[in-house]
Amino acid sequence: MLTFREINIIRELLKNPVRTIDSLSKQFNISKRTVRYDMDNIGDVLYENGLLSSTFDLFDQVDKSNKEKIKEFIENLKINELILQQNERYLILKYSYILLGKLNLTHLSRELLVSRVTIKNDYNQFLKELKQLKLESKLKHKDGFILIGKEKDIRDAQWKVLNSISKETMHNKLLFSKLLDQYMGDLNLKGINQFLSAMQKKLSCVFSDKTYKDIRNYLIVVLQRNKKGEVNNFFYKSDTHLRTYELEVLKSEKGILEEFYGVRVKEIDLIEISKMLINGKYIKLTDISYNYWIEMDSLVFKLIRIFSEYHGVDLTKDKELFEGLSNHLKPILFNIKNNIESNQPISYDVKSEYPDVYECTLNSLKESGLLPTKRKIDEEVSLITIHFAAALHRGVLLEKKPKNILLVCSQGIGVSKFLEQRLEREFNVKVVDTIPLHYLSDYPQKHLVDMIITAVDLEEVMTNLSFIKVNTILTEEDLLNLEKVGIMKTTKKIELSQLVNTIYSNVEVGNNKELVKALKDNFGSFILDDLISADNEKEAKVPKSHIQIVESVDSWKEAIVIATRPLVDNSYVAESYIENVTESFEKYGYYMFIGDEVAIPHARSDKDVFKTGFSILILKNKVQYSEDSAIKVLICFASMDNLEHLDTLVNLIEVVKSDEFKQILNQNITEEAVFQLISSNI
Repeated sequence: MLTFREINIIRELLKNPVRTIDSLSKQFNISKRTVRYDMDNIGDVLYENGLLSSTFDLFDQVDKSNKEKIKEFIENLKINELILQQNERYLILKYSYILLGKLNLTHLSRELLVSRVTIKNDYNQFLKELKQLKLESKLKHKDGFILIGKEKDIRDAQWKVLNSISKETMHNKLLFSKLLDQYMGDLNLKGINQFLSAMQKKLSCVFSDKTYKDIRNYLIVVLQRNKKGEVNNFFYKSDTHLRTYELEVLKSEKGILEEFYGVRVKEIDLIEISKMLINGKYIKLTDISYNYWIEMDSLVFKLIRIFSEYHGVDLTKDKELFEGLSNHLKPILFNIKNNIESNQPISYDVKSEYPDVYECTLNSLKESGLLPTKRKIDEEVSLITIHFAAALHRGVLLEKKPKNILLVCSQGIGVSKFLEQRLEREFNVKVVDTIPLHYLSDYPQKHLVDMIITAVDLEEVMTNLSFIKVNTILTEEDLLNLEKVGIMKTTKKIELSQLVNTIYSNVEVGNNKELVKALKDNFGSFILDDLISADNEKEAKVPKSHIQIVESVDSWKEAIVIATRPLVDNSYVAESYIENVTESFEKYGYYMFIGDEVAIPHARSDKDVFKTGFSILILKNKVQYSEDSAIKVLICFASMDNLEHLDTLVNLIEVVKSDEFKQILNQNITEEAVFQLISSNI
């Protein structure tokens, strides 16, 4: 019989047969004497099973065929063929009880080949942890112990266990594969995968591996519990008012699950999943609903503006930075707004690698008031720093004929983007796409890929493409290993002839836009797009003719038509923009309020936006948007690039939240008074 440490030693020796006793001692943090004892036992076990010709065979003398047999042997070991340590035995008891809901100490002691007294001691220890899970154990005669507690607490516990044991490791496979099969029963994951694919398509995003697995495992628990008739009736107070686009999409797509499994999925289940979606990490994220959370956009832009002042560089026009920070920070703000607890510790320590950027980030977060609550965000500072570091590093030109790289990364946008940009900055590569591990088998553009660079283990994944594993934050060893497989460092120089030819072919009068486009197409990874014309700066202000005050309106839709009309009449937008704004506000209006009775309806830039501009409508008599939301002030805007408007918008929001604005709002307000107040502050 083998211990897990001995199994891990075997795996190391299969990879590198010439490992020394000293190196194994250091790696496993054990004495050399213990290593020799383990090696003796390994030799005995493999010899007894016909995998070594003698107990003294060295691994470097074992041929490839026998190495495959040894690998297959350890992968197919059963629990009763292992020497389990106390912590491993404890996990089997704990996870079995939580997932199966019952525990027979006698049966488990027989399965693990230990005494019932030993298992009883493990059980007594687990009872202390059970209280922390808000669960209880009740003895049911003949059947053993039964797990009892509130349905929500049981589901949460099962979900956490599934998240732990579904990670594809040798440890989990040997210890928990039988338990996982028992829990899953005949549940086919095909329906869940179809549902998650539909969700990603509907939300125009690709989940990170962690988010994908979190939601998948929660759905497994939901389906198994609902199938048994166990009903979760627990609602947080904030849940009753939860209205998000994610929740609406879940409601529209839940039929996939119900039809496939014949199990009803209830609203409380969808609410919990919607929270996971909002808190999730994404490899790609283009149109998820809180992109329309306008107050958050303004806060993120303000953070970037403050950081720029601290660091002495203007990053306010960096669209990638803005989108990356928005996608990272919006879930945090959503949780605060809805009083949802979330704990996402960050393990990336970039403070030592980028001390100046880290310090600027920390100071900017403090000054911006981004999270004006008692909640601490210390664990987030490092990851937010990564976004700023990536922006500062962005833009080194690659040489000709770079290798086409597919990046496989299980982390969210911030980490994967940082790794992508560092690869493109320091090596002659073109990252054709960044995907999570679960998407690799179905990735449709494999024919365009020369090599995979991965931050996760691909040993268990079938792929014909060559790959190399690196750390998410590249180490010196990673840089050397990349060069060894032919991914060479770039010279970091632009060929003058290519730049000159690009300019000469686009120097016609009035062809500036085409010139900019051509330069970006040819030198995109070198160029930080920070262009904004003086005309655009001027047009981004609020002309007096764009300010309207009316007595009342019949509906919020009429208010939007009136508020948007100046933008149409003055050729900022096409007539169709009014309809787009109305549709967006109807779908995403929850995210477009910035305070009591102040809304900022808008739509994403499209062909119907000609230039960036603003208009303001003030209603003397407020109009209802929903049961709990009314509108008195509307700030409508159109933006050419979803970024150009933010400087003015941040200032406008500060104005309408000011005491001075509230004072004139409650008096005999005039367009002139509003115009003067805005003009003096923007």
